[in-house]
Amino acid sequence: MIYLKVIALTLLFNSLAWTAPEQNWHNVYSWYRPAKGDGLKTIKRKLLYKAYDRAIKRELKNKGKDPELFFKSRDAKFSESIQEQEEDFKLRIGLAERTAELDENGKKIVKVRKNLNSQQRAELQRRVDNFLFNKITQYENLYRSIVSYKILRQWRDDKERTIQRMQVKVQVDVPSLIVAYANIIETKSETDKTDNKSEALYVRLNYETEGFTWEDLDFSSEDEFHSSITEAWIKWLESDFARKKREINVRKYRTLLGEKMRPSDALIDMHVRIKKDVLEKTFQRYLFRLSVDFSVLSSDYQLLYEGQMRTQQKEITQVEANRVPNLLANAIYKIPLTDFIQVKAALDKKSERTNKDQVVVKSFKNLKQVHDFMDTLNSYGAEIKLRAEITTITSKEVTLDLYYKGEQDRLIKIVEYIGKNGFPLTIQSREFPLTLTF
Repeated sequence: MIYLKVIALTLLFNSLAWTAPEQNWHNVYSWYRPAKGDGLKTIKRKLLYKAYDRAIKRELKNKGKDPELFFKSRDAKFSESIQEQEEDFKLRIGLAERTAELDENGKKIVKVRKNLNSQQRAELQRRVDNFLFNKITQYENLYRSIVSYKILRQWRDDKERTIQRMQVKVQVDVPSLIVAYANIIETKSETDKTDNKSEALYVRLNYETEGFTWEDLDFSSEDEFHSSITEAWIKWLESDFARKKREINVRKYRTLLGEKMRPSDALIDMHVRIKKDVLEKTFQRYLFRLSVDFSVLSSDYQLLYEGQMRTQQKEITQVEANRVPNLLANAIYKIPLTDFIQVKAALDKKSERTNKDQVVVKSFKNLKQVHDFMDTLNSYGAEIKLRAEITTITSKEVTLDLYYKGEQDRLIKIVEYIGKNGFPLTIQSREFPLTLTF
Protein backbone atom coordinates (compact mmCIF):
# COMPACT_ATOMS: atom_id res chain seq x y z
CA MET A 1 0.00 0.00 0.00
CA ILE A 2 1.24 3.47 -0.75
CA TYR A 3 0.86 6.49 1.45
CA LEU A 4 -0.68 8.64 -1.26
CA LYS A 5 -3.72 6.38 -1.22
CA VAL A 6 -4.48 7.56 2.29
CA ILE A 7 -4.30 11.22 1.35
CA ALA A 8 -5.24 11.06 -2.31
CA LEU A 9 -6.82 14.49 -2.25
CA THR A 10 -4.68 16.40 0.22
CA LEU A 11 -3.47 18.76 -2.51
CA LEU A 12 -7.00 19.54 -3.64
CA PHE A 13 -7.93 21.71 -0.71
CA ASN A 14 -6.09 24.91 -1.47
CA SER A 15 -8.52 26.80 0.71
CA LEU A 16 -7.25 24.85 3.72
CA ALA A 17 -3.57 25.25 2.89
CA TRP A 18 -1.23 27.21 5.14
CA THR A 19 1.71 29.25 3.93
CA ALA A 20 4.13 27.27 6.09
CA PRO A 21 2.31 24.20 7.42
CA GLU A 22 3.66 22.51 10.51
CA GLN A 23 4.41 18.88 9.66
CA ASN A 24 6.01 16.71 12.33
CA TRP A 25 7.56 13.25 12.10
CA HIS A 26 6.90 10.52 14.69
CA ASN A 27 8.63 7.16 15.07
CA VAL A 28 5.89 4.74 16.17
CA TYR A 29 5.21 1.03 16.57
CA SER A 30 2.02 -0.92 15.91
CA TRP A 31 0.83 -4.49 16.21
CA TYR A 32 -2.05 -6.53 14.81
CA ARG A 33 -3.27 -10.09 15.29
CA PRO A 34 -4.50 -11.13 11.80
CA ALA A 35 -7.86 -12.86 11.49
CA LYS A 36 -8.09 -16.09 9.54
CA GLY A 37 -8.42 -15.15 5.88
CA ASP A 38 -6.61 -11.79 6.12
CA GLY A 39 -4.33 -11.27 3.13
CA LEU A 40 -0.90 -9.60 3.21
CA LYS A 41 -2.33 -6.29 1.95
CA THR A 42 -4.98 -6.26 4.69
CA ILE A 43 -2.43 -7.01 7.40
CA LYS A 44 -0.10 -4.28 6.17
CA ARG A 45 -2.94 -1.77 5.87
CA LYS A 46 -4.21 -2.38 9.39
CA LEU A 47 -0.71 -2.13 10.83
CA LEU A 48 -0.27 1.20 9.04
CA TYR A 49 -3.51 2.70 10.32
CA LYS A 50 -2.72 1.58 13.86
CA ALA A 51 0.61 3.38 13.44
CA TYR A 52 -1.21 6.46 12.15
CA ASP A 53 -3.40 6.43 15.27
CA ARG A 54 -0.34 6.30 17.51
CA ALA A 55 1.27 9.20 15.66
CA ILE A 56 -1.96 11.22 15.86
CA LYS A 57 -2.27 10.54 19.59
CA ARG A 58 1.31 11.68 20.15
CA GLU A 59 0.79 14.86 18.11
CA LEU A 60 -2.46 15.72 19.91
CA LYS A 61 -0.77 15.24 23.28
CA ASN A 62 2.07 17.52 22.19
CA LYS A 63 -0.52 20.19 21.33
CA GLY A 64 -2.19 19.95 24.72
CA LYS A 65 -5.23 18.01 23.45
CA ASP A 66 -6.79 14.90 25.00
CA PRO A 67 -6.10 12.03 22.54
CA GLU A 68 -8.14 9.47 24.51
CA LEU A 69 -11.22 11.70 24.51
CA PHE A 70 -10.69 12.39 20.82
CA PHE A 71 -10.64 8.75 19.74
CA LYS A 72 -13.47 7.84 22.12
CA SER A 73 -15.63 10.58 20.56
CA ARG A 74 -14.57 9.57 17.04
CA ASP A 75 -15.50 5.93 17.63
CA ALA A 76 -18.87 6.75 19.23
CA LYS A 77 -19.93 9.15 16.48
CA PHE A 78 -18.74 6.80 13.77
CA SER A 79 -20.69 3.88 15.27
CA GLU A 80 -23.81 6.04 15.33
CA SER A 81 -23.39 7.25 11.75
CA ILE A 82 -22.66 3.79 10.30
CA GLN A 83 -25.31 1.77 12.13
CA GLU A 84 -27.81 1.53 9.26
CA GLN A 85 -25.13 0.73 6.68
CA GLU A 86 -23.65 -1.91 8.98
CA GLU A 87 -27.03 -3.59 9.44
CA ASP A 88 -27.67 -3.51 5.71
CA PHE A 89 -24.24 -5.04 5.01
CA LYS A 90 -24.83 -7.84 7.54
CA LEU A 91 -28.16 -8.62 5.88
CA ARG A 92 -26.61 -8.64 2.39
CA ILE A 93 -23.82 -11.07 3.25
CA GLY A 94 -26.11 -13.37 5.23
CA LEU A 95 -24.70 -12.81 8.72
CA ALA A 96 -27.93 -11.35 10.07
CA GLU A 97 -31.68 -11.51 9.46
CA ARG A 98 -34.69 -9.44 10.39
CA THR A 99 -36.76 -10.96 13.19
CA ALA A 100 -40.43 -10.54 14.02
CA GLU A 101 -39.49 -8.45 17.07
CA LEU A 102 -39.92 -4.68 16.80
CA ASP A 103 -37.81 -1.96 18.36
CA GLU A 104 -39.15 1.25 19.92
CA ASN A 105 -39.46 2.81 16.44
CA GLY A 106 -41.54 -0.05 15.08
CA LYS A 107 -38.69 -1.50 12.96
CA LYS A 108 -37.90 -5.19 12.85
CA ILE A 109 -34.87 -6.02 14.97
CA VAL A 110 -31.82 -7.38 13.14
CA LYS A 111 -30.05 -10.33 14.78
CA VAL A 112 -27.25 -12.73 13.85
CA ARG A 113 -28.54 -15.86 12.11
CA LYS A 114 -28.77 -18.87 14.43
CA ASN A 115 -28.16 -21.48 11.72
CA LEU A 116 -24.52 -20.48 11.15
CA ASN A 117 -21.69 -22.61 12.47
CA SER A 118 -18.74 -21.01 14.24
CA GLN A 119 -16.53 -21.05 11.13
CA GLN A 120 -19.18 -19.38 8.96
CA ARG A 121 -19.90 -16.78 11.63
CA ALA A 122 -16.20 -15.97 12.03
CA GLU A 123 -15.66 -15.51 8.28
CA LEU A 124 -18.74 -13.30 7.87
CA GLN A 125 -17.78 -11.25 10.92
CA ARG A 126 -14.31 -10.78 9.42
CA ARG A 127 -15.97 -9.28 6.34
CA VAL A 128 -18.02 -6.95 8.53
CA ASP A 129 -14.89 -5.88 10.44
CA ASN A 130 -13.11 -5.09 7.16
CA PHE A 131 -16.18 -3.17 5.92
CA LEU A 132 -16.19 -1.04 9.09
CA PHE A 133 -12.42 -0.60 8.92
CA ASN A 134 -12.63 0.74 5.34
CA LYS A 135 -15.38 3.16 6.39
CA ILE A 136 -13.66 4.50 9.51
CA THR A 137 -10.48 5.27 7.54
CA GLN A 138 -12.59 7.78 5.56
CA TYR A 139 -14.51 9.23 8.53
CA GLU A 140 -14.21 13.01 9.04
CA ASN A 141 -11.07 13.11 6.83
CA LEU A 142 -8.90 12.38 9.87
CA TYR A 143 -6.23 10.51 7.95
CA ARG A 144 -5.73 13.31 5.46
CA SER A 145 -3.52 14.71 8.20
CA ILE A 146 -1.03 11.92 7.38
CA VAL A 147 1.10 13.39 4.61
CA SER A 148 3.88 10.80 4.45
CA TYR A 149 5.19 7.62 6.02
CA LYS A 150 8.16 5.29 5.81
CA ILE A 151 7.99 1.66 6.92
CA LEU A 152 11.21 0.87 8.76
CA ARG A 153 10.48 -2.79 9.39
CA GLN A 154 7.70 -5.36 9.72
CA TRP A 155 8.13 -8.61 11.60
CA ARG A 156 6.38 -11.44 13.41
CA ASP A 157 6.41 -11.21 17.20
CA ASP A 158 9.15 -13.34 18.77
CA LYS A 159 6.95 -14.71 21.54
CA GLU A 160 3.46 -14.71 20.00
CA ARG A 161 3.95 -15.80 16.41
CA THR A 162 0.35 -14.93 15.47
CA ILE A 163 1.03 -11.23 16.10
CA GLN A 164 2.48 -8.96 13.37
CA ARG A 165 4.44 -5.84 14.33
CA MET A 166 5.56 -2.77 12.39
CA GLN A 167 7.86 0.20 12.98
CA VAL A 168 6.90 3.29 10.94
CA LYS A 169 7.98 6.91 10.63
CA VAL A 170 4.80 8.97 10.16
CA GLN A 171 4.59 12.62 9.15
CA VAL A 172 1.54 14.50 10.51
CA ASP A 173 0.21 17.75 9.08
CA VAL A 174 -0.77 19.65 12.23
CA PRO A 175 -3.29 22.14 10.72
CA SER A 176 -5.21 19.30 9.04
CA LEU A 177 -5.22 17.34 12.29
CA ILE A 178 -6.54 20.31 14.27
CA VAL A 179 -9.38 20.74 11.75
CA ALA A 180 -10.29 17.04 12.12
CA TYR A 181 -10.05 17.36 15.90
CA ALA A 182 -12.48 20.29 15.89
CA ASN A 183 -14.89 18.49 13.54
CA ILE A 184 -15.10 15.49 15.87
CA ILE A 185 -14.81 17.05 19.33
CA GLU A 186 -16.65 20.33 18.83
CA THR A 187 -19.57 19.19 16.64
CA LYS A 188 -22.69 17.41 17.79
CA SER A 189 -23.51 13.81 17.01
CA GLU A 190 -25.92 12.98 14.21
CA THR A 191 -28.86 12.60 16.57
CA ASP A 192 -28.12 15.98 18.18
CA LYS A 193 -27.82 17.91 14.94
CA THR A 194 -30.68 20.21 13.95
CA ASP A 195 -30.97 21.13 10.31
CA ASN A 196 -32.53 24.56 9.90
CA LYS A 197 -31.80 24.75 6.19
CA SER A 198 -34.80 24.05 3.99
CA GLU A 199 -32.76 22.70 1.07
CA ALA A 200 -30.27 19.90 0.63
CA LEU A 201 -28.08 19.18 -2.38
CA TYR A 202 -27.00 15.55 -2.68
CA VAL A 203 -23.94 14.42 -4.62
CA ARG A 204 -24.13 10.94 -6.17
CA LEU A 205 -21.15 9.44 -8.01
CA ASN A 206 -21.20 6.67 -10.60
CA TYR A 207 -18.14 5.08 -12.20
CA GLU A 208 -17.34 3.17 -15.36
CA THR A 209 -13.88 1.63 -15.69
CA GLU A 210 -12.09 -0.22 -18.47
CA GLY A 211 -8.69 -1.91 -18.60
CA PHE A 212 -8.01 -2.19 -14.85
CA THR A 213 -9.47 -3.15 -11.47
CA TRP A 214 -9.53 -1.11 -8.26
CA GLU A 215 -7.07 -3.56 -6.74
CA ASP A 216 -4.62 -2.63 -9.52
CA LEU A 217 -4.56 0.84 -7.98
CA ASP A 218 -4.03 -0.69 -4.53
CA PHE A 219 -7.59 0.13 -3.45
CA SER A 220 -9.74 -2.48 -1.77
CA SER A 221 -12.92 -1.15 -3.37
CA GLU A 222 -14.36 1.49 -5.69
CA ASP A 223 -15.97 3.21 -2.70
CA GLU A 224 -12.59 3.82 -1.08
CA PHE A 225 -11.46 5.76 -4.16
CA HIS A 226 -14.50 7.82 -4.99
CA SER A 227 -15.49 8.75 -1.41
CA SER A 228 -12.50 11.07 -1.18
CA ILE A 229 -13.36 12.74 -4.49
CA THR A 230 -17.01 13.11 -3.52
CA GLU A 231 -16.05 14.73 -0.22
CA ALA A 232 -13.71 17.12 -2.06
CA TRP A 233 -16.49 18.18 -4.44
CA ILE A 234 -18.81 18.69 -1.46
CA LYS A 235 -16.23 20.97 0.18
CA TRP A 236 -15.88 22.98 -3.03
CA LEU A 237 -19.66 23.38 -3.42
CA GLU A 238 -20.08 24.36 0.24
CA SER A 239 -17.44 27.07 -0.18
CA ASP A 240 -19.07 28.31 -3.38
CA PHE A 241 -22.53 28.51 -1.80
CA ALA A 242 -21.10 30.26 1.28
CA ARG A 243 -19.44 32.90 -0.92
CA LYS A 244 -22.73 33.44 -2.74
CA LYS A 245 -24.69 33.52 0.54
CA ARG A 246 -26.93 30.59 -0.39
CA GLU A 247 -28.23 28.56 2.57
CA ILE A 248 -28.07 24.90 1.55
CA ASN A 249 -26.76 21.62 2.94
CA VAL A 250 -24.47 19.67 0.62
CA ARG A 251 -24.38 15.95 1.38
CA LYS A 252 -23.20 12.67 -0.04
CA TYR A 253 -26.03 10.63 -1.52
CA ARG A 254 -25.99 7.30 0.33
CA THR A 255 -26.85 4.92 -2.49
CA LEU A 256 -26.84 1.95 -0.13
CA LEU A 257 -29.65 3.46 1.93
CA GLY A 258 -31.51 5.10 -0.95
CA GLU A 259 -31.74 8.69 0.26
CA LYS A 260 -35.25 10.14 0.38
CA MET A 261 -35.22 13.68 -0.95
CA ARG A 262 -37.69 16.33 0.09
CA PRO A 263 -39.47 18.42 -2.56
CA SER A 264 -37.04 21.27 -1.87
CA ASP A 265 -33.93 19.09 -2.39
CA ALA A 266 -31.85 18.49 -5.50
CA LEU A 267 -29.27 15.99 -6.73
CA ILE A 268 -25.99 16.29 -8.60
CA ASP A 269 -25.63 13.04 -10.53
CA MET A 270 -21.94 12.62 -11.40
CA HIS A 271 -20.71 10.20 -14.07
CA VAL A 272 -17.01 9.38 -14.28
CA ARG A 273 -15.38 7.14 -16.87
CA ILE A 274 -11.79 5.89 -16.58
CA LYS A 275 -10.13 3.89 -19.35
CA LYS A 276 -6.59 2.55 -19.07
CA ASP A 277 -4.57 1.92 -22.26
CA VAL A 278 -1.11 0.38 -22.45
CA LEU A 279 1.23 2.62 -24.43
CA GLU A 280 4.42 0.65 -23.93
CA LYS A 281 4.47 -2.60 -21.97
CA THR A 282 8.22 -3.07 -21.38
CA PHE A 283 8.66 0.26 -19.57
CA GLN A 284 5.11 0.25 -18.23
CA ARG A 285 3.79 3.43 -19.82
CA TYR A 286 0.04 3.80 -19.45
CA LEU A 287 -2.54 6.30 -20.67
CA PHE A 288 -5.60 6.99 -18.56
CA ARG A 289 -8.53 8.55 -20.45
CA LEU A 290 -10.80 10.41 -18.05
CA SER A 291 -14.22 11.90 -18.73
CA VAL A 292 -16.67 13.54 -16.34
CA ASP A 293 -20.18 14.84 -16.86
CA PHE A 294 -23.04 15.55 -14.50
CA SER A 295 -26.67 16.59 -14.27
CA VAL A 296 -28.47 18.62 -11.64
CA LEU A 297 -31.88 17.09 -10.96
CA SER A 298 -34.85 18.21 -8.89
CA SER A 299 -36.36 15.87 -6.30
CA ASP A 300 -38.80 14.61 -8.94
CA TYR A 301 -35.83 14.05 -11.31
CA GLN A 302 -36.56 16.95 -13.64
CA LEU A 303 -33.40 18.20 -15.37
CA LEU A 304 -32.29 21.58 -13.97
CA TYR A 305 -28.83 21.79 -15.50
CA GLU A 306 -26.56 19.56 -17.56
CA GLY A 307 -22.81 20.02 -17.38
CA GLN A 308 -20.67 19.52 -20.47
CA MET A 309 -18.86 16.26 -21.07
CA ARG A 310 -15.25 17.15 -20.27
CA THR A 311 -12.30 14.85 -20.89
CA GLN A 312 -8.65 14.66 -19.97
CA GLN A 313 -5.76 12.27 -20.59
CA LYS A 314 -3.06 11.32 -18.11
CA GLU A 315 0.08 9.46 -19.15
CA ILE A 316 1.68 7.59 -16.28
CA THR A 317 5.02 5.79 -16.33
CA GLN A 318 6.56 3.16 -14.08
CA VAL A 319 8.42 5.90 -12.19
CA GLU A 320 5.06 7.44 -11.23
CA ALA A 321 3.36 4.13 -10.42
CA ASN A 322 3.12 4.89 -6.71
CA ARG A 323 1.39 8.20 -7.53
CA VAL A 324 -1.47 6.77 -9.63
CA PRO A 325 -4.23 7.36 -7.00
CA ASN A 326 -3.07 10.92 -6.37
CA LEU A 327 -2.74 11.81 -10.06
CA LEU A 328 -6.13 10.34 -10.99
CA ALA A 329 -7.91 11.83 -7.97
CA ASN A 330 -6.60 15.33 -8.64
CA ALA A 331 -7.41 15.12 -12.34
CA ILE A 332 -10.96 13.83 -11.81
CA TYR A 333 -11.66 16.36 -9.06
CA LYS A 334 -10.71 19.35 -11.24
CA ILE A 335 -12.53 18.34 -14.44
CA PRO A 336 -16.10 19.53 -13.57
CA LEU A 337 -15.23 22.61 -11.48
CA THR A 338 -15.81 25.02 -14.39
CA ASP A 339 -19.39 23.79 -14.72
CA PHE A 340 -19.95 23.61 -10.94
CA ILE A 341 -20.10 27.41 -10.95
CA GLN A 342 -23.52 27.11 -12.66
CA VAL A 343 -25.06 24.86 -9.98
CA LYS A 344 -26.29 27.70 -7.76
CA ALA A 345 -27.97 29.40 -10.74
CA ALA A 346 -29.71 26.11 -11.58
CA LEU A 347 -31.03 25.81 -8.02
CA ASP A 348 -32.14 29.44 -8.03
CA LYS A 349 -33.97 28.78 -11.28
CA LYS A 350 -35.68 25.79 -9.69
CA SER A 351 -36.95 28.02 -6.91
CA GLU A 352 -38.17 30.62 -9.40
CA ARG A 353 -39.86 28.34 -11.93
CA THR A 354 -43.64 28.14 -12.05
CA ASN A 355 -44.94 24.83 -10.73
CA LYS A 356 -48.37 23.38 -11.29
CA ASP A 357 -50.38 21.10 -9.01
CA GLN A 358 -54.02 20.12 -9.04
CA VAL A 359 -56.61 19.76 -6.30
CA VAL A 360 -60.20 18.53 -6.33
CA VAL A 361 -62.68 20.36 -4.10
CA LYS A 362 -65.70 18.40 -2.87
CA SER A 363 -68.54 18.77 -0.37
CA PHE A 364 -69.16 22.44 -1.19
CA LYS A 365 -72.56 24.04 -0.65
CA ASN A 366 -72.43 26.28 -3.69
CA LEU A 367 -70.00 27.63 -6.27
CA LYS A 368 -69.54 30.87 -4.32
CA GLN A 369 -67.93 28.90 -1.54
CA VAL A 370 -65.38 27.54 -4.06
CA HIS A 371 -64.68 31.04 -5.42
CA ASP A 372 -64.17 32.35 -1.88
CA PHE A 373 -61.71 29.53 -1.27
CA MET A 374 -59.83 30.42 -4.48
CA ASP A 375 -59.68 34.13 -3.57
CA THR A 376 -58.31 33.26 -0.13
CA LEU A 377 -55.71 30.95 -1.71
CA ASN A 378 -54.55 33.71 -4.03
CA SER A 379 -54.34 36.16 -1.14
CA TYR A 380 -52.48 33.94 1.34
CA GLY A 381 -50.28 32.55 -1.42
CA ALA A 382 -49.04 35.91 -2.67
CA GLU A 383 -45.56 35.15 -1.33
CA ILE A 384 -45.22 32.16 -3.67
CA LYS A 385 -47.24 33.89 -6.43
CA LEU A 386 -50.03 31.34 -6.03
CA ARG A 387 -52.82 31.46 -8.60
CA ALA A 388 -55.86 29.15 -8.59
CA GLU A 389 -57.88 28.47 -11.75
CA ILE A 390 -60.95 26.30 -12.31
CA THR A 391 -60.46 23.63 -14.97
CA THR A 392 -63.55 21.44 -14.60
CA ILE A 393 -66.88 21.77 -12.73
CA THR A 394 -69.47 19.13 -11.96
CA SER A 395 -72.31 19.08 -9.47
CA LYS A 396 -70.13 17.07 -7.04
CA GLU A 397 -66.63 18.45 -7.48
CA VAL A 398 -64.52 21.28 -8.83
CA THR A 399 -60.98 20.72 -10.15
CA LEU A 400 -58.52 23.55 -9.56
CA ASP A 401 -55.11 24.08 -11.16
CA LEU A 402 -52.69 25.74 -8.73
CA TYR A 403 -49.78 27.69 -10.24
CA TYR A 404 -47.03 28.83 -7.87
CA LYS A 405 -43.30 29.43 -7.52
CA GLY A 406 -41.04 27.72 -5.05
CA GLU A 407 -41.41 24.48 -3.18
CA GLN A 408 -44.43 22.23 -2.90
CA ASP A 409 -44.30 21.93 0.88
CA ARG A 410 -45.00 25.67 1.17
CA LEU A 411 -48.10 25.25 -0.99
CA ILE A 412 -49.33 22.37 1.18
CA LYS A 413 -48.95 24.44 4.35
CA ILE A 414 -50.98 27.30 2.82
CA VAL A 415 -53.79 24.99 1.70
CA GLU A 416 -53.88 23.30 5.10
CA TYR A 417 -53.93 26.61 6.96
CA ILE A 418 -56.75 28.05 4.90
CA GLY A 419 -58.82 24.89 5.04
CA LYS A 420 -58.57 24.64 8.80
CA ASN A 421 -59.68 28.22 9.22
CA GLY A 422 -63.21 28.48 7.90
CA PHE A 423 -63.73 26.38 4.74
CA PRO A 424 -65.87 23.23 5.30
CA LEU A 425 -64.55 21.52 2.16
CA THR A 426 -62.98 18.19 1.25
CA ILE A 427 -59.83 18.74 -0.81
CA GLN A 428 -58.07 15.88 -2.57
CA SER A 429 -54.84 16.18 -4.53
CA ARG A 430 -53.53 13.91 -7.25
CA GLU A 431 -50.18 15.74 -7.25
CA PHE A 432 -49.13 15.67 -3.59
CA PRO A 433 -50.12 13.60 -0.56
CA LEU A 434 -52.99 15.68 0.74
CA THR A 435 -56.60 14.84 1.56
CA LEU A 436 -58.28 17.40 3.83
CA THR A 437 -61.77 17.55 5.19
CA PHE A 438 -62.64 20.82 6.92
